[in-house]
Amino acid sequence: MARISVLLLLFGACALCPSTANGQAMAPILSLLFNSLQQQVKIARQRQGVDFIVPEPPPNLLEQCRLARLQSCETHFVQTPDGYILELHHIPPATAGAIPVLVLHGNFGTSDGFLMRTDQPNLATSLHEAGYDVWLGNWRGSFRSKRHVRLNSSDPAFYNFSMQDIGGIDVPTFIDFILDRTGQPSLHLISHSMGCPVTLIALSTRPEYNAKVRFAALMAPVIWPRNTLQVLATLLFDVFSNELRAFMNLTKLWNLIPRSAFFHNLGDLMCRDNSPLIETCWWGFELIFGKSHPSQRMKEFIPSVLATHPAGSTFNIQTQYAVFSITGRFRPLGKGIRDPQPPPDYNLTAITTPVGLYYGATDATMAVKDMVRLERALPVLEDSYLVPLKHFSHFDFLTATDGRSVLYDRIIQKMKTADYRTTYD
Repeated sequence: MARISVLLLLFGACALCPSTANGQAMAPILSLLFNSLQQQVKIARQRQGVDFIVPEPPPNLLEQCRLARLQSCETHFVQTPDGYILELHHIPPATAGAIPVLVLHGNFGTSDGFLMRTDQPNLATSLHEAGYDVWLGNWRGSFRSKRHVRLNSSDPAFYNFSMQDIGGIDVPTFIDFILDRTGQPSLHLISHSMGCPVTLIALSTRPEYNAKVRFAALMAPVIWPRNTLQVLATLLFDVFSNELRAFMNLTKLWNLIPRSAFFHNLGDLMCRDNSPLIETCWWGFELIFGKSHPSQRMKEFIPSVLATHPAGSTFNIQTQYAVFSITGRFRPLGKGIRDPQPPPDYNLTAITTPVGLYYGATDATMAVKDMVRLERALPVLEDSYLVPLKHFSHFDFLTATDGRSVLYDRIIQKMKTADYRTTYD
């Protein structure tokens, strides 16, 4: 364990060192340290001699559904107009003719997060039990959607996309596929974290889709990142953008922090509930995502999360977040933060879909005051709700013990109201 700690410190120190010759000096050293670190973690994990909390590789959708006590699930593959093949998970309703709901994950996430907790009702099972036809989307670039009709996932062109592409292409593709399969004229849309700006981009840039969305629930909407580490990261993307691009080209790390057995092994080795390092693990986790009350934590939470997360992102997505955070504007990426002629902001006044905002008091990724700003910008604000718990973090939206009673039931109630309005208006 000491050897792993030393390697982690060395890797972190080298990663933060300014590199010369556009990133070429540090790349071999970082590669060597990371390979050594992976090997040491694997050896230590094998010596531990106990089973994984979550199997490696992680279970597929059918196994996840079995663990969540769902009778049947399906996996569909949906092709976008620009050739990406997206994985869409379907939990069929108990009765025919149910209203569909599309659920979208956040940055570095996958749909696995919505099925992660199995000892309590998660969001997916809550929606299913409420009678909805549940569809869990995985947009381009996540480890569940790493295919393309022409490009290989090792090709840098595969990762040349931003939130604009996800909101303007992937989300409409999901919606059209679901409505075509179900024969329904409209659906509900629930999103978490970066899924929220992606939803707003879809509805503002493709206004014809407002008629296809009955109600949009935005959980933990990260639009203007406020976490200290997030702000630092955005500043680094601003100052060292050229060096970072050069480093990525040299190391071929175009997929930012993809899902890997390394993180899974590391979490399972160091962050089990009975680990002597568990409080350190929680300190690091809460530094990024916010404080969660111990009563809301699922058993073996951190190893379970690291089995599938982080699941990959792109340089352009992180740069677009830097644009949001540093400029305070919600706009397309354009030429980045210092674009001399930046594109106009997304036109939120074009959104006619009723929208609900749901946020937590201790979510470190956003600020409550930003919800006030977003409330004022949305033409049809159906609901704005601060989860009534003193501690409710970014990940609590997915895994909190009381998630159903303090959050999911309220969202479902708003969905039912929208269903009634659609039927009788």
